[in-house]
This record gives sequence, structure tokens and C-alpha cells, in this order.
Amino acid sequence: IDDSTFFCKEMDYSRTRQLRYLQTASGRIVLSSMRRLNEVSVDNPEDFNILSTITKMHHPTRTVVEMPIGLNSINMYSLSADSLAKTICVGTEPDNVEAVEAQDQWKRLYTFADVRLFDRFWGVLSLQEDMKTYQVGRTKYPSVLLFDWEGHPLCEVKLDHFATSFDVDVRNRTLYTFDVQTDEMYVYDASEVLAGLK
Repeated sequence: IDDSTFFCKEMDYSRTRQLRYLQTASGRIVLSSMRRLNEVSVDNPEDFNILSTITKMHHPTRTVVEMPIGLNSINMYSLSADSLAKTICVGTEPDNVEAVEAQDQWKRLYTFADVRLFDRFWGVLSLQEDMKTYQVGRTKYPSVLLFDWEGHPLCEVKLDHFATSFDVDVRNRTLYTFDVQTDEMYVYDASEVLAGLK
């Protein structure tokens, strides 16, 4: 985070929870937003990846975005204070961890694959396809979902090719996608999308 503060994530001793904290020279700090997320658990340690997240921090605002790979909700919270703590659901209601854990692992959804942060917005690559289908023959093209730094949805960019990652060149108003399975990269004109963002 800075020259004396580290953001840490680790499994607890039972391998059923993901613990988040700030490590400083004076000790460990657990913000209230982290504490709530740290309470979420799975029953079986083998299902720990249900709780796995790709985590990035926007340095200007010290805002953390946690994107899961198997749940339909994304977490945002501030490291400066407990002023910002949001869970963004991509669906009708947030996934119930117990219900997801009760499913056959091949029927669980692969929800998100990539997260990128920018000055005015951030985004995720949304897959929303069950694990078995995703592994043996994908059927759904992904979307790029963009949000502002308060967590409000800005737009959805529906792609016409498979992708596993993306990036946006804001200056040149270009969206790039890459697919690790086919080794294909596509370039999209994002002028209209970026012009519409507030």
C-alpha cells in the first residue's frame, strides 16, 4: 500500500475462510469491511476456491476491488476508512455460498475472469458459464462490465469473440481482448462507449 503498509490475504488455519488485513509496523489492522468478508466460509477446505478472489487496488482512492471467479458478487472497500464498503451483485441476488458449495463442482458457474482498474472507472470480464461447459466447449461470449468508483454500473460491452482477459487504452479509446485458449487477440473501437461514461 505504501512503504510501511501491506495488504494481505491468507487462508485461516482451517482452510475454510479467506482473511484480509493490513500489516503495519505497529501490527495487524482489520477494517470493519474486511471483518465482514472474513466471516464468510465454506464447510469443506477442498471448496476454498469458491471464496478465491482476484484483488486490485486503485492507489489514488485506496479502494480495493475483489473479483471472485465463482460467485456473482464483487466487493469494493476503502483502505483509508470504513466509508466505502459495497457488494455489487451481477444477477438477481448474491450467490449463497452454502448453495454453491452444495452443487456439483462442474455445475458451478465460472463467473468472472479478469478485473482492470482505470482513473475514472473499473471493469470485469463476465463469463457466467458453468465450469464443465467452459472446460469442454464454451457457448457464451463474455461481456465487459464497467463501474464507477462508487460502484454504480456504467455499461455492459457484449463481446463477439471468446476472451479470458481485457484491457482498455483510454487515451486511444480502444478495447483489447485476449483469449488464452485460442491465443487470439481482438481490438475494438471503444470511442462510443468511453464517450458515454460520466
